[in-house]
Amino acid sequence: MNKIEITKICRDIFRKVFNNPLLEIDENSSPDTIPNWDSLQQIILLVTIEKRFDMKFSASESQNFKNAGDIISAVFNKKKIN
Repeated sequence: MNKIEITKICRDIFRKVFNNPLLEIDENSSPDTIPNWDSLQQIILLVTIEKRFDMKFSASESQNFKNAGDIISAVFNKKKIN
């Protein structure tokens, strides 16, 4: 799975979690640019991504995610390894 495919899947997850079917994300999308992206929404977002990609983020990874690019890169790197 390449990064473009992962980004498209994550975009759809972001749209579902943030209840916005038109939401566009890029690597810089963050709590500063997406309304309602708070700590609870981040947990829901990460759990949904973990389930979709059948993987787990460590607590330290999760704490270091600052934007969509960080999350997408982490998924890509985990899927590349497995």
